[in-house]
Amino acid sequence: MFRFSVTLMLMTVLFLGFCQAQSEPDTAYHTYEEVLTYIDHIVEAFPELVYKESLTVSTRDSIPVWAVKVSDNPYVDEDEPSVLITGGIHAEELVGVEVCIYLMDLLTSLYGIDEQVTKWVDSLQIWIIPVVNPEGHGVVTSGLDITFRKNKRDNNLNGIFDFTPGDGGDSDGVDLNRNFDINWEDGISDMSSHQYRGPSAASENEIQAVQNLALREKFISAIFYHSSSSGFYNEKVIYPWNWLGHMPPYPDYQTLYFFAESIAVRLEKVSEVGTYDTYISLTPNGNSNDWLYANLGTIPFIIEIDTCTQPDAERLAEACLSQLQGLEFFMNRSLGSGIWGHITDADSGTPIVAQITVLEAASTDHLPRLSDPDYGSFHRIIKPGDYNLLIEKDEYRSDTISITVNDGIPTAIDIELQFVDIRENENVLPSETNLYCYPNPFNSKIRIDYSIVNTVFKSAQLNIFDLLGNKIFSETVHGDQGSITWCPDNSASKQINSGLYFITFSVGAKTLGTNKVLYLK
Repeated sequence: MFRFSVTLMLMTVLFLGFCQAQSEPDTAYHTYEEVLTYIDHIVEAFPELVYKESLTVSTRDSIPVWAVKVSDNPYVDEDEPSVLITGGIHAEELVGVEVCIYLMDLLTSLYGIDEQVTKWVDSLQIWIIPVVNPEGHGVVTSGLDITFRKNKRDNNLNGIFDFTPGDGGDSDGVDLNRNFDINWEDGISDMSSHQYRGPSAASENEIQAVQNLALREKFISAIFYHSSSSGFYNEKVIYPWNWLGHMPPYPDYQTLYFFAESIAVRLEKVSEVGTYDTYISLTPNGNSNDWLYANLGTIPFIIEIDTCTQPDAERLAEACLSQLQGLEFFMNRSLGSGIWGHITDADSGTPIVAQITVLEAASTDHLPRLSDPDYGSFHRIIKPGDYNLLIEKDEYRSDTISITVNDGIPTAIDIELQFVDIRENENVLPSETNLYCYPNPFNSKIRIDYSIVNTVFKSAQLNIFDLLGNKIFSETVHGDQGSITWCPDNSASKQINSGLYFITFSVGAKTLGTNKVLYLK
C-alpha cells in the first residue's frame, strides 16, 4: 500500500472536517450551483493551474456541463498525456460528485507543497467533469426524487417532466451511461425504465460532450465514479469487457486487469473487512468504459463507491477519502509503464497523424490508434515487455521498430517517416510483387499469398482479371505481405476454371508494379 506524505495526510484531515461541517443528509451534498461556485473559486484562486470549459448544455433544460482542467499550463494544449475523472453521470449517485470536488481541492491546494501531487499536475493534463448530468443532479439534490437516475429528456414531448417518485417508473429521461455510441442497440428501449437507452446512440448532449472531449484529448486513462443502487456492484472496480460470445479485450486484457486489481486492493470496503473487488463488464449496452476503450484505446474504469448511492452525511467524508489510495495509484500508473512517442515527417520535421500498431498487442476490438495532429504524439499504457511497433501512413514509407517497455516508466521514442510522392517519383513503386497460389483439393477456393516489395502504403487493392479484361475479384490487402482466399464469383460450389488470369495491385487509379500472370491448370 502507498503511504502519503505529511502534507497529504494533513489535507485529508482538513477535508474531513470540511465535509462533516454539514449535518443534515439533504444538505451534505453540493448542489449544482454550489459546484459551480466552487469551480469559480478555484479558477480565481489558482489561475495558473485551473481552466474551466463549458462542454455543452444539457438536453432538456440547457444547463451548462462544465469541465475543469488542472495542469501547470491549463490554457495550453500541452504535449502531455491526458486523463479523465467524472462524477454524477447517474443523478442519484451523488458521492462521485463529491470525490471530484475533493480531487480538485487536493490538486490545487497541494501543488508545490506535496511532491507527488506536483508531479501529477506538471506531467499530466487532468480533466474533471464533476457533474455530467446536471438535470438529474438537480432533481435529486432538490429532494424532488432522491432515487432519480436519468436526465430529463421529454420522451413523450408533452412539455411536462413526467417522473414517479421512488425507484423506476420515470416516463421521461435517458440513462446517460446507456447512451454512448457503442452497442447502443443492446440497451433497453422501454422509456419508463431507469436504464432507458435513449432514442438513438449518443442522442443526449451530455454524452456527445463527453465523447467529443475524449476524441479531442485522447485520454490515456479514465475513471467514472458511480455508487450502486442495486447493491450488486457495490465496492467494485469495473473494466472492459467480456461480452457474451466475445473474448476479453486482448491485447490489453492483462494491462486492464492488473491496473484494476491494483486500484481495488487500495480501496478499503465499509461493508466488511477487505478491499474492493474487480469485475469485468459482461453486457454490451452503450456504456462509457466500452466506448472509450473501443474508440481510443483509453484504459478506463468504473469505480462503484461505498454500499449505497448517498452515504449518510456522517460518512460522506470517509467515502471521499477512501478513494485517495486508488486515485494515487491511478495517477502514478498513468505516468508509468507504456509507450510515449512522436511521429514526424523526416524532411520537414512537422508532426503527422499516423497509425501505430503494437504487433504483439494488436486487436480488432478497437479503432486504429493514431498520433496527435498537433504534436505527432501518442501515449499508450502497456505492461512491461519487448514489442515491435508498426508505424503507417498513406504516401509515407512504413517503419517497424523494436522497443523494450520497462517497469515504472514510459519508453520514449521518436519516429521519422519518409514521404513518397508517387505522382512525381515513379521509381519508388514496387519493383516486384510475389504471388503463391495454393488450390484447395476439398473445394474450389485458392489461397493467394502475396508480398509487395518496397510498398509505401498501408493498404492496396489486389485485383484479378480474366483474359477479356473483366475484373472478377478485388480485395483490400494490408501491410507488405499476407494471404487471401479467392474463388470465382465467391461461390464455393463452382469449380475453378483453368486458364490465364492477371493479378494487379493498385492504390486508387495507380497500378503498383507490373501485372502478374496466374496460370491455373
